[in-house]
Amino acid sequence: MTREQQQSFQESGAGADHMHGPFDTTPDALRVHREVLHKLGPNRRLEMAMQMSNMVRSFVEAGVRHRHPDYDDAKVRMAVLLILQGREVFQKCFPGCDVQP
Repeated sequence: MTREQQQSFQESGAGADHMHGPFDTTPDALRVHREVLHKLGPNRRLEMAMQMSNMVRSFVEAGVRHRHPDYDDAKVRMAVLLILQGREVFQKCFPGCDVQP
């Protein structure tokens, strides 16, 4: 990301810098957030990450079902995989499978 793009992100309040955290979060708030996560321990953090991953997958699935009401459950699963893996990886894993995201 160029400096100009980064500045634009910072000014808009969007995005994040992996070294410093989200652009719309103060250093004190970020410190408290990290302390809370640290206190949760690795097992709880993993559980939370899995819950968020499942939630994202549910949102993606709902989007596929909305765009393709004719898809059966198997085709929905394949479309979700296409979205989550990207077309290049998907086509290597499932050659000839013709679904739309």
